[in-house]
This record gives sequence, C-alpha cells and structure tokens, in this order.
Amino acid sequence: SRRVYKTDPARLGLELIEDTPHYFGDVPAIAFKNNSRVTGDFEGEISLIDGYDLMQSDALNDDEYFSDAYLMLKGMSGTEAEDIANMKKNRVMLLPNDGGAEWLIKQSNDSAAENIKTRLDRDIHRFSGVPDMSDESFAGNASGVAIRYKLLAFENIAKAKEREFKRGLQRRVELMCNIWRILRRGDFDWRDVTITFKRALPQNLLESAQAMSAPISY
Repeated sequence: SRRVYKTDPARLGLELIEDTPHYFGDVPAIAFKNNSRVTGDFEGEISLIDGYDLMQSDALNDDEYFSDAYLMLKGMSGTEAEDIANMKKNRVMLLPNDGGAEWLIKQSNDSAAENIKTRLDRDIHRFSGVPDMSDESFAGNASGVAIRYKLLAFENIAKAKEREFKRGLQRRVELMCNIWRILRRGDFDWRDVTITFKRALPQNLLESAQAMSAPISY
C-alpha cells in the first residue's frame, strides 16, 4: 500500500496519516541502472576531463595576459605619467640611442599545449570506448566492416546499457500485470512481452546491395 507519514515532534518519530492500496502487489520502485557498477559514463574519465579543462582554461588565461601585457621602456627612467599619456595619444615614442620599448609577456609553447590537449582528448575517447565521430578520419572511405570494428567498444557499452534498461522495463511490465490481474482484466504473464531494441547507427547500404547482387557460384 501507499503510506504517507508526517513527523511527530512529541514522540520524536513519524506518524502514519494515510494508507492507500496501490494494487501493484510489490514496491512500485524501478531502478534503471546505467551499468552493473551503477556509475556514470564520465566517472572513469574525470581526471582526464579535468586535465583537458585546465589546459583550456590556461590557454584562455594566456590570451588574457597577452592583452594585459606591460609595456617595458628601456633607458627612459625619467618617464612620467604625462609622457606616457602623450605617447598613447600621439602614438609616437621618442627613444634614446640606448633605449628600447617592448611588451613584457609570458613566453608560452603553444605547440606543446596543443599536443597535450590532443592527447587528452584522444585518451578520453579511447578509455571511455566512445569514438570521436566528429573526427574527419573516423569514417572516410572505410568499409562497413571497418567502421564496425571502430565501433566495437562502443557497441559493447551499448549492449550493457541495453541489458540493464531491459531489466527495468521488464520490472515495469511485471508491476502492470499485477494490477491487471487484481482488477480482473486478464491473467497476463510479463515474460510473454518481447522487448526489442534497434541501433541508430548508419548502415552501408551500397555494400549490402553489392553483396546481394553478386552472382553466386556453386
């Protein structure tokens, strides 16, 4: 039955205020597990994702530091604020022979940073078993069999999710059959219900058509 309680401060406990039959014949709670470990897909790659986010954040900070760089004037120790304002207004600098002007910026290795981000991005997809479908080299002119090999780890993950989701659906159908049986609307068996899943993956129809139209030799 469905029971509703309220707190009772006087007795430091709960007081039953409503008890309504729900006719499910069992606890009407269904758990749809993501996997057998009951973890999210991202949890195993949190450290890699944090590392990628940190690299992206550092790259944005470097751009901001470049915009806020200091102007370093050499050999002009007597320069005052008014002189700097005139330089900015007139866009002209009068420097002595031994003087110089340059921006004081942080030296960064962009190539190394991009290589680290590329490696992190590749590792995230590799260890999670999810291919990077936005990568131009993912499919190309590969055959249907080659694409399926690339999706093998991804397909195994999908099958595991399918099994857990199927258990949840079967549990729901079982509870529904309990209600119908109590209400005398039929004696149904939840095991008679067939649950079918279909993948939304692209198919190589040209390869299938060529295989079907090829002559058969005996």
